[in-house]
Amino acid sequence: MYQAKVLFTSFIESVLHLAEQRNADFIGMGNTGLTGLQCVISGSNTQQIIKRTNKPWPIIPKDFRFKGFVTKHYLRNQAAAL
Repeated sequence: MYQAKVLFTSFIESVLHLAEQRNADFIGMGNTGLTGLQCVISGSNTQQIIKRTNKPWPIIPKDFRFKGFVTKHYLRNQAAAL
């Protein structure tokens, strides 16, 4: 289940803290933040989180549309249909 949390620290610290607190399997990040010179000067949130965590970090493209998770049940049904 998805949950929204607001922590009153920096965005990066909040993401890292919540991932550890909830024992998250991964940290999903978008790739539509700062670009060009802005990114060079201040760095992107995604880059900063990647540098500071050992968790997997899938990068989600801008136009991605989530269609649900693939489950063992789904895979079993697909295999049975073959």
